[in-house]
Amino acid sequence: MKTNKLKMIMTIFFTIFILCILSLTVNATNEEIEILEKLEEGEKKYIIYISTDSEFEFAFSDNSATEIDDLVFLPSVTDTNGNNVAYIDSTMSATTYLWVKNTTNNTMLIKGLKVDLTDTVTDSIVDEIADITKRIKVDMTKKNKEEKEIDGVKTTITTGKVEITDNENSVYKYQLIKVTDSNKDFETLIENMNKATNMFEKLKAYKHFYNRYYELVPSPRDLAWQEVKNMTIPQPETSENGDKYILWLMQDGDIIDLQILTCTRAEDGGEEIETVIVKETSKLPFTYDSMILFIVLGVLIVLAIVLLIVKNRKNEK
Repeated sequence: MKTNKLKMIMTIFFTIFILCILSLTVNATNEEIEILEKLEEGEKKYIIYISTDSEFEFAFSDNSATEIDDLVFLPSVTDTNGNNVAYIDSTMSATTYLWVKNTTNNTMLIKGLKVDLTDTVTDSIVDEIADITKRIKVDMTKKNKEEKEIDGVKTTITTGKVEITDNENSVYKYQLIKVTDSNKDFETLIENMNKATNMFEKLKAYKHFYNRYYELVPSPRDLAWQEVKNMTIPQPETSENGDKYILWLMQDGDIIDLQILTCTRAEDGGEEIETVIVKETSKLPFTYDSMILFIVLGVLIVLAIVLLIVKNRKNEK
């Protein structure tokens, strides 16, 4: 009896475990795809990107258990940049599942993936992100040279700086935030966007960057903003070669942009500075007492000479 109960419990547990795994597999959403949401003539349209650059075929169903043979596959189309994509519009069922197979060998790439149309990147977000780092024109290549004496040696220190090349009549402010473990991911996201080779990778990077950007961007009313002087932003004096900073820029109190500043610092040792020590002979202070001593000494010398002469004359007689 106990054995039967134990078997029943184990069977129920195993069944629940299998169902959980199947549920996770079926209900996984948008991990293998990225969706670009576009608004055309007032109607939402969705372009679906997958990781492959090759042609593929795709099919939709409102039932994740649909047999593959019952699906109607359509060929992928290319977007304006030549990426192979699937497409869907707002008339599709609220719950939609996606199948994708390779056109050449019919290998299934995606099976019954639930499509989440709330997890998209809009074309307006893409345009906004593409504009970041370009809103305020800067030159990041300029250098600043300064001569200092370090341990008795004339040294030329060359460091980086940022020059604003935009409208000179605007008022600019900035914040420099050092890249640390707490915000390192933000710099990594920027690198990922720049390294992305296809739209699937770009949209994935855009999505994460956009959310992180609005977590970190300072408010225009933030008290930490510093005024830019002479259209130039020097790198921090304490920075070392290779240090990285998130540079937030603000123009006229509303336009905010960012750059990643990589600090440079080089020291060029020159001539050794010769230290010349001037020795001055000590002199006794000149006073009226000294004058009297000289007079007395002179009188004594004269008396000695007179006495010597008188003595010599007496001896002659």
